[in-house]
Amino acid sequence: MDRNPLATPLVMMVTAAILIPVALCPFWLPTLPSEGFWVARGLAVTGGMAVLTVIGHEKDARARLPLVLASPAVTLPLLALVFYSVIPAIYVELNFGGPIAVPPGALSEDLHKPFGLYAAYAAASLAETWVLAFSGIGLLLAMVFDRLIAAHPDRDTHRPYLIWGLVLVCSAGGAFQLGKTYFPSSWASSLVDSLPPLVMFGMALLTGECAAHPIRRGTWVVAGLAVGLALLFPYQIKAFVFFFVALLLTISLRSRGWTRIAVVGTLLATPALGAGVVMLPRGIAPNLAGKIVYRQSETVFCLDFALREAAAGGGEWRTGPFYFTAGLIPRALWPDKPSLSHGDAFGRFCGLDIPGHSASITLLGEPALRGGPWGIAIAGLVLASLSAAMIATWKRGGRISTALALALTPWLIDFDQHFAMYVANLTRAFLAALPVALVLRHFTRRQNGLSAPS
Repeated sequence: MDRNPLATPLVMMVTAAILIPVALCPFWLPTLPSEGFWVARGLAVTGGMAVLTVIGHEKDARARLPLVLASPAVTLPLLALVFYSVIPAIYVELNFGGPIAVPPGALSEDLHKPFGLYAAYAAASLAETWVLAFSGIGLLLAMVFDRLIAAHPDRDTHRPYLIWGLVLVCSAGGAFQLGKTYFPSSWASSLVDSLPPLVMFGMALLTGECAAHPIRRGTWVVAGLAVGLALLFPYQIKAFVFFFVALLLTISLRSRGWTRIAVVGTLLATPALGAGVVMLPRGIAPNLAGKIVYRQSETVFCLDFALREAAAGGGEWRTGPFYFTAGLIPRALWPDKPSLSHGDAFGRFCGLDIPGHSASITLLGEPALRGGPWGIAIAGLVLASLSAAMIATWKRGGRISTALALALTPWLIDFDQHFAMYVANLTRAFLAALPVALVLRHFTRRQNGLSAPS
């Protein structure tokens, strides 16, 4: 592993000096006029680019970019920054001439009625300061953990994962489609919903084969990925889009020349292609605006009113900071476990009362409502622990470990999810894929007689 010339104490101190004010946004940014938010956004973007540069210069023995750049520890804070702060703010400046302050005592249902105007109320709000702080803290932790955790050379790249990947994709994907067709709402539905992580685990194994043998095994890999897409469609669109982007990013980090150019081009075109496929009649541009601007702006708008309720004591929502631990217990072991999904109830913070409409207050809103400052602190410790674990896996794990981490990416970077469901969905996905990963690790070690890390 090449030593990173940019990961010096001086460079890291400068990067930290840029990001620390961003991490402390809730304490100083509300005292400035709305124009001051562009200072914070600029600092966050600059700090994010600096973190990517510091991490990206630690290339491996073959001069390839480090896989940790695709880790959720890096991508989650960047996604929150770009899609929940920067892009909506640009949209508001172009369409409304700037943010609009929420009138004192105004109700969310009154402000939400004019379509799209909630974006102007969400920009430069208290909620955006918390989004910026989340991004700043996440990027700081990613840089520090990357510095503290040493990389381990990958010594198991020649193991035969192609067959294993194809078997997982076809068997788990086929079972998922059969389950959705014949057991749509029975007791088996929870088991059926645990199968997509296995399909993605198989696809992640195929990704490693594509990087190691792009010509010899490329046709089989592409066929396996196409089969995985077909078998997950149309039930897991959001999760699969997250996974597909992470998949392409990982391949681009492990490929060279024209292969990398083709993969990066596909990666850049994915949002437009996805929008066109999902809602072609509306056209690509309106659908991109709806998916990239309106949804995220509405979420920040809802988060702002949720934080107002939390600051007032939380009311009926206040249950204690460890409320989310119920998500660690699978429903198979606790059949009477209370539902952790409160998307309909969160609609009150958006001013919505539409049956079946699920509102989001992001990963930040529910801990503040349920546990107050302690809730935010404990949720932050959980996310920081996941960040360290992900960086350790991507830097020190073998092919199986990194494939498992890649398969869990859709559930690790879901900033739009409320925290208890984030924990529950991630736990279910992890427990579904872990036994298969352990069995695969056992058989491949026996077959190859190696003791490299997996």
